[in-house]
Amino acid sequence: MSTPGNLTPANLLVENQIAEQFVAELAKALHQNGMASDELEQNVLQLAEQLGLEVSVFATPTSIFFSFGQAEQCRTLLFRVTPSDIDLGRLNELQTLQREVVEGQLSVREGRVRLPQLLLQPPRYGFWLTSLAFAWASGAVTILFRGGLNEWLVTLVLGLIIGCYGGLLRQFPRMARTYAPVSALFAALVPYFVGNFLQPLSLEVVTLGSLVVLLPGLTLTIAINELATQNLAAGTARLFGGLVLLMTLGFGVALGSSLGQQLTSTPTGVAPVQLNLGFWYFAIATAPLAFAILFRAQPRDFIPITLTCWTGYTIAQMASGFLVPVVSGAVGSFSVGLIGSIYARWTNRSSSTLAVPGLVFLVPGSIGFRSIQTLLLNDVDAAVRGAFDMFMVAISLVSGLLVAYSLLPATSQVRRND
Repeated sequence: MSTPGNLTPANLLVENQIAEQFVAELAKALHQNGMASDELEQNVLQLAEQLGLEVSVFATPTSIFFSFGQAEQCRTLLFRVTPSDIDLGRLNELQTLQREVVEGQLSVREGRVRLPQLLLQPPRYGFWLTSLAFAWASGAVTILFRGGLNEWLVTLVLGLIIGCYGGLLRQFPRMARTYAPVSALFAALVPYFVGNFLQPLSLEVVTLGSLVVLLPGLTLTIAINELATQNLAAGTARLFGGLVLLMTLGFGVALGSSLGQQLTSTPTGVAPVQLNLGFWYFAIATAPLAFAILFRAQPRDFIPITLTCWTGYTIAQMASGFLVPVVSGAVGSFSVGLIGSIYARWTNRSSSTLAVPGLVFLVPGSIGFRSIQTLLLNDVDAAVRGAFDMFMVAISLVSGLLVAYSLLPATSQVRRND
């Protein structure tokens, strides 16, 4: 950091400590709002270099370690961080604040004052809009899974209830741990009772569609990306966290299905009556908007997010016509990553703004979920094949992203103006 010549060594030490605190607090805020560990470490190192600081950083999904200064006079900080949902709008606001400090538009002291103000802002979208987005995302994905009108209507209602339940649990952090198993139990059990008077009804499609927002497909993809970039501790922790969530959902579904079979006489294995192609196009057109709201993207990004989702999904589907599914996934993620990088350079915003929603249409969460289901039914061979397919698709998506970001990095360094 360049400093005026009238600063005494004591004042310089104070200024450096304030800059270190800003770097640490900003990194914690970025982590809490969904930035992946490997991206966070790179961001901290770049920011510290731009502010003239020496730092070593080590991030995991639940903690961040900082070591400022040289080895003989280093100062170490540890922040315990609770994983939370991705907030794309907040990430962009935080990175805008970072850029303003680096470019000299704000002093480091002013940045430290502005940071808590950003974090204290209420959620971008309220309880009901978020719940409706959860329901609409579930319904749209049900159509993409070739569900019929009955499956779509039931999934909309179940998705709305599960979305409202998740919103209510935000006020009770200790109870939030029950969200996944209770939601899975509810999504598996209720269709059995509905199926008593509404037929034909595919129980599997309804359950999968109701839980699709909770499936950790994106988490598993980020974990593979962290492992591929040699962030082994963070990637391993995130990978096992996603697998545990997947098994928790699978257990809830298995329990709900068992109770439903004992308490009702609803037939299983019913094939849905597929809707005409117009509904499928309607689902493709509207699902990106629902995911944009769930990821709390800013309204200005809705149209770019929608176009990116369409592009990635369409390219992956076209590639699947002449390539094996694993390679077609890489082609789709490559296009998403490339568009995200171009958008980031053009608008000076985070590449995650487009890349995260775009990947949602490509991630292998449903494959892993079916793998857990078959494992609980003692079909080990099918479960192993499903798990292998899930990891291969995740590796494919990560490969496409890494190539895209290598060819066109999302951002370039901005130097501080003093």
